[in-house]
Amino acid sequence: MAQIRDDGSLVEAELALFLTEREIAACRLKKDSPARRNWLLGRLAVKAAAYRRWWFDPDRLAIINNEAGAPELMVNGRPKTTRSISISHTSGAAVGAVAENPVGVDLERWERPLSPQLIDWAFSESERRLALAPSGQEWPAGLALWCAREAAAKAWGIPLLNHLAQVRVKATDWASGQLTVAGPGWVERVAVSRSGESGDYLLAVAGTGRRPTADKHK
Repeated sequence: MAQIRDDGSLVEAELALFLTEREIAACRLKKDSPARRNWLLGRLAVKAAAYRRWWFDPDRLAIINNEAGAPELMVNGRPKTTRSISISHTSGAAVGAVAENPVGVDLERWERPLSPQLIDWAFSESERRLALAPSGQEWPAGLALWCAREAAAKAWGIPLLNHLAQVRVKATDWASGQLTVAGPGWVERVAVSRSGESGDYLLAVAGTGRRPTADKHK
């Protein structure tokens, strides 16, 4: 995994040097400068992570979104189906994760507020109790639940626009930074942690501890 903080010193033209022609074409479709910059940072983070783990030369790699909108890794122009990647970016930072098994990450600023209206809309009744309950370690509980669900949905391949009703946090263990998340056919322990040099980001990582539920094959 690789996390990049955007301190303003990275020039978009330099970031684009890491892109393939196909990625450059996709980048040009993004007119909005902040969105384009975040997109570039996310691609760079994944390529850095792939280099660290597998020694893949960034010039050989392309990250292309599939029909469902999820990023996929290509090596020398061919899909690398035996490798999984996940990207997340927020204001000022991006993270990329790579693995041999399905992986999902989500990154948000630690201080990002979740309004009561958003909590009411996005969370189930039991999740609202978890989100509003004191965590005991000054965790932004609602945000941690949000990030854990996003990470799990990515690892399970559930489109993010459709995951709200399918992915739920069932339990929290704030002492270990582990949240139990359930989805269609899966239960997973998602790790949440404080991230970044100044600890000003919340990072959720899914894909390391899943098990099938009893009704998976029903």
